[in-house]
Amino acid sequence: MKASIPVTQSSWICARRVDEKGHRSHTAPVYITINKAPVRASADDAKYFITWIDNLLEKTSPGGPWNGYFTHDLDVVQGRYRKAKAIYEKIEIEAEKIQKLQ
Repeated sequence: MKASIPVTQSSWICARRVDEKGHRSHTAPVYITINKAPVRASADDAKYFITWIDNLLEKTSPGGPWNGYFTHDLDVVQGRYRKAKAIYEKIEIEAEKIQKLQ
């Protein structure tokens, strides 16, 4: 399969394989630098990942469909998710500030 996407600012892209059973695999990111500008997340991107992490926390919590995969150290795993969420919450705030300045 081939795909083309326009890239007008420094970004990263990845590929996913999804079938009728859902998400199967995911590549590592490939970073694209345009005019030596750094990659910057948008507030919408950050919100997406905050929602994604909230979903992971819900699914791995007791009673959640993925909880059975975490027979020990659930607090460690969810602690990592919460740290990641805090990072994306900070990115969201920073991106919104930058957006207002533009």
